[in-house]
Amino acid sequence: MALDQVKNFCIVEVSTGYNSTDTSIVLKTGDGAKLPDPASGEYNLVWYDNTSYLNPTEDPNVEIVRVTALSTNTLTVTRNQEGSGASTKNTADKTYKMILSLTKKMLDDIGSNFDGIVGGTTPADGSFTTLSASGLISADGGQIKFPASQSASADANTLDDYEEGTFTTTLTASTSGTITVAEAENTGQYIKIGKMCFVSGFIEVTSVSSPIGTLIMNLPFTVDDTSDYSSRTTGTVLAVNLTAAKSNQGFICYESEAQTRMWSTDGLTLEHELAGYIQANTTIHFSISFRTSN
Repeated sequence: MALDQVKNFCIVEVSTGYNSTDTSIVLKTGDGAKLPDPASGEYNLVWYDNTSYLNPTEDPNVEIVRVTALSTNTLTVTRNQEGSGASTKNTADKTYKMILSLTKKMLDDIGSNFDGIVGGTTPADGSFTTLSASGLISADGGQIKFPASQSASADANTLDDYEEGTFTTTLTASTSGTITVAEAENTGQYIKIGKMCFVSGFIEVTSVSSPIGTLIMNLPFTVDDTSDYSSRTTGTVLAVNLTAAKSNQGFICYESEAQTRMWSTDGLTLEHELAGYIQANTTIHFSISFRTSN
């Protein structure tokens, strides 16, 4: 919501009297230049009898009008704003003036747009689409909140997401067979900052049924797909109680997949069909970081 235009020391004189329904108001010559151009944003004026009441609040017929257009010295207004009532401003020998001043609408609009510090340094939840600052932005309260559903940005310099959570881990064999994970030992943790996701956890296998092929574990997000395989990452894994010794184990995350695959290497060759080495009571500790697709 845009706030009304404001200007300091802005008071104008109405050239003649008007009834309660007039909406085209002519000001004293030259006074139109004192007001902001409503084409850049409308605003309210307080219209009152300046001869009888130096303080507008004392005028029983004071009225708030909304300026929708300005042509030289002629205003187009909407009468009876903020419940002030439309009244005749046409008493003989009286001078009527309009002031661009703070009204209840302005205060309500400020309250809707800002939380705490008037001036825009503390936006209320959901009230800003863009908050710009040329210097340091301090989160003195210690927290910056992102929406539950990411509002993705294509700008490489824009942080658009932060999320902490858990996911249920599963192990599958790429060719055939099954691997059953203990329900009490199948929860992975993740922290996602922008496109980078960090996952960790502990898995305990309760039973297997002839697993064959690559050992695959699911991920909470899909891996990004970048050129030259640059989105592929490796993760640390410690698998214990395999059916045979396997050194230098690791998880590799592949582009466009919401999963990771376990590999082993002796420094000369890379072995990927590790599902057959998993058995009941195999435990796996893992820690992986990868770039997500959004």
